[in-house]
Amino acid sequence: MHLIKTEKATRRHTAIEMDNQAAISAVQKELSTPSHYMAAEVICSVKLLNRQRKSNNYSLTLQWTAGHVGIDGNELIDIEAKAAAKGKSSTPKLLSRIFRQKLKVSAMALKQGHNKCTVEKWKKTWKSAPRGKRDHQIDSSSPLENFLRLISNPKLPHQVSSLISQMCIAHIPLNSYLHKFKWVDNPRCPACREKDETVEYYLLLCPGYAHKCWAMEEHLKRKPDLRTLLEDPKATLTLKNYIEATHRFGPQANQSR
Repeated sequence: MHLIKTEKATRRHTAIEMDNQAAISAVQKELSTPSHYMAAEVICSVKLLNRQRKSNNYSLTLQWTAGHVGIDGNELIDIEAKAAAKGKSSTPKLLSRIFRQKLKVSAMALKQGHNKCTVEKWKKTWKSAPRGKRDHQIDSSSPLENFLRLISNPKLPHQVSSLISQMCIAHIPLNSYLHKFKWVDNPRCPACREKDETVEYYLLLCPGYAHKCWAMEEHLKRKPDLRTLLEDPKATLTLKNYIEATHRFGPQANQSR
């Protein structure tokens, strides 16, 4: 708009081709919120331009176009836009008034950038932590949407969902874990008393739960493994049935520390 105003000879029809429908929509409204100050400046420039031209033959059109395909000068504009994004600027006196000062920063953009940085930092910290490494061995995509899908089945009781979460990081009230804190006398499995009660032993190897494990195999149509049970959302209800059938965990199990 500033360039059009500087073209004294432009007294008739002028068209601006844009590939941003949101921008075209924005300048058709009377904007008052602080976040729209740039679009409000465009509207102000349009009104001023129309008053300056004062001609029945003059008109200004904002027109959407798909990717500026086939428009003369588009490549040159792209080059200049990329240069501007890297910090290159024209002489201040050639710029519109609004660009002669420091531009406002979008609060939404700041929040989005902060949230993205926080999530990436958390993922990196989690994957390097002992519990995160354990979880990553089971599901290499963790902590992403797959884990949320795993525990968010509406048919999954809250306690079972919590237990599955704890199994993924081996932070669950099985004797192998509880014995580390002297909460039980020994780490052995209470169902068979043969070996330490780890997550893998409880789910797949304990002879005391062999019949329940066989039921899982029948339902899954294959021999279950740790990755399938703790990574595949389709196996979640099968795992739920196994946990409930063993009666291994009391109502307060999901509160283990």
